[in-house]
Amino acid sequence: MKTKNPYIFKVNGKLVRIRFSENSNLTAEDCLTNVLKNLYR
Repeated sequence: MKTKNPYIFKVNGKLVRIRFSENSNLTAEDCLTNVLKNLYR
């Protein structure tokens, strides 16, 4: 049995890739805000 990658998936036909960075000063809230802004432009 193969396990799918939990960090890359599709939502409503859009590819979602989750990445983590050690060098970022952004909060989780900042990141989610950016995602929503990009989805609903």
